[in-house]
Amino acid sequence: NSDLRPTIASYNTVVDCYARWGRAQEAEALLQEMLSRSSQTGIYPDQLSFHSVMYAWTKAGDQSAPDKCLELMKEMQRHRHSAPTDQTLLKVVKVFSNHGRTREATEIAQEWKESIGV
Repeated sequence: NSDLRPTIASYNTVVDCYARWGRAQEAEALLQEMLSRSSQTGIYPDQLSFHSVMYAWTKAGDQSAPDKCLELMKEMQRHRHSAPTDQTLLKVVKVFSNHGRTREATEIAQEWKESIGV
């Protein structure tokens, strides 16, 4: 049916499915598609979109997961529809810590605190 259009909920459902199966590349590709088409569709990724992709990277067990999650948090900062939250920071710090990168986790948390004036 040509009247059917994706919604943020339908996009997030598919991203979540990819995330639960640890299919991080597919989840991130769909997120990037949402971002690239948002000006035409009016559908912008929200915090759930980004958080689900972060979860996908952590579930995939990829050694680059911390860096991927940090990049996603930075991407969130560039979009008004999906500003990072304290929950975002916790996800990023946790994935860095889980990969034995505690010094970087601490630095990220400190930078966050400074950026919000704490």
